Parts: sequence; structure tokens; C-alpha cells
Amino acid sequence: MQDIDLSLATDFFGAARELQRRINHALSQIRGNLYEKHKIFLKEAEISVLQLVYDLRDTSHNPSEIAELGNYAGSAIPRVLSTLEGAELIKLEKEGKKLTKVTLTPKGLEIGEFVQGEMNRAAKEITLSMQKANSSKLRWMPS
Repeated sequence: MQDIDLSLATDFFGAARELQRRINHALSQIRGNLYEKHKIFLKEAEISVLQLVYDLRDTSHNPSEIAELGNYAGSAIPRVLSTLEGAELIKLEKEGKKLTKVTLTPKGLEIGEFVQGEMNRAAKEITLSMQKANSSKLRWMPS
């Protein structure tokens, strides 16, 4: 069994916790900005699924593919998609009771673009702040 460098493990898991804290804070800010600018309230899961559908906007996908691509629980996807459809951000096509296709509405495209921009901004801010805060402590993190 190999010896583990405990200080490296401590640094790694400390950085992981800090990164998660910053991501959660960024998502909270994105939710607030989304409500402030567009009067739309979405939970984190709904924002995440909307972002994925926005990223896939040039192709057609069914809910099962979206769940797989986003690593989401398949049982949660119909509820999230229903919420997004109720907010007029996506259109769901059905065959009988089965959801077969998810597409963005024009409003969904606009909100998806806004969310993508907010996420890109947050990712840059988090990356820079983590590098600055931890550059001397984290031997494993590239500068």
C-alpha cells in the first residue's frame, strides 16, 4: 500500500470544499440575476437542465438523452422539463404520454444565452480567485 501525503490530501479536499462553496454562491447569484433581469425564478437543477438544452440547441434530444448527457436522475427530468415548459422556455413534444423531443422556445433561447453568459462569467471569476487564493498552498493545481 502506498503512503499518502496527508498534507496534499488535506489541501486537495480543502480546495474541493472551497470550490463547491464558490460554485453554490455563483449559482445563487445567477438565480438572483435571472429573477432581477427576467423575472424568472428557477432552481439550480432547472438552470442546469436549461443550460444543457441550450448547449444542445442545434440538435434534437429526448428527455432520456438529456438525463444521460447531463448525468441527471432520469426520474427527475420530467418534473424539471415540465417546470421549464411552464415557464415557456422549452417545448415538449409527446407521443401519447411519452415525452419524445425537447426544443428551446425563442424565450428559452434568450434566457439560455443569458444563463450561459452568467455561468461563463462565474467560472472565470471562480477560477481566478481559486488560483490566487491557493497558488502557494496547492501543489497539484496548475497556475
